[in-house]
Amino acid sequence: PPHTLRSVRCNTCGHGSHMVPYLVRKFGARSVIEVGVCTGASVVSALRMHGDSIDSYVAVDPWGERRCNPGCGCYQRLKPIAERFPALRLLQAYSVPAAKSIMNGSVDLAFVDAAHDYSNVH
Repeated sequence: PPHTLRSVRCNTCGHGSHMVPYLVRKFGARSVIEVGVCTGASVVSALRMHGDSIDSYVAVDPWGERRCNPGCGCYQRLKPIAERFPALRLLQAYSVPAAKSIMNGSVDLAFVDAAHDYSNVH
């Protein structure tokens, strides 16, 4: 359905979604992990443009924690998108614990776009 192809909008996440599709194309990435997904705009863009060539896309975000807009519902709104793209796996976690579930050498492209402020990285 068309509604599963749209990214979710969030007032606290106004970033663009052009870099991940560009990097997927540039490097021919078939296995992608994105850390710091928030609304899923880049996930949707990458899968919309390169979904046929991506074998695995892991989207990692704690959704609703710390600086994310608690209660924004981004994770719930991304679930139908994950159903539309079988290669997409939503992983609701912080990056360090999530990394333990990713096998070494199994990723062609890792895109880290998480919160960069001191309170989130110290």
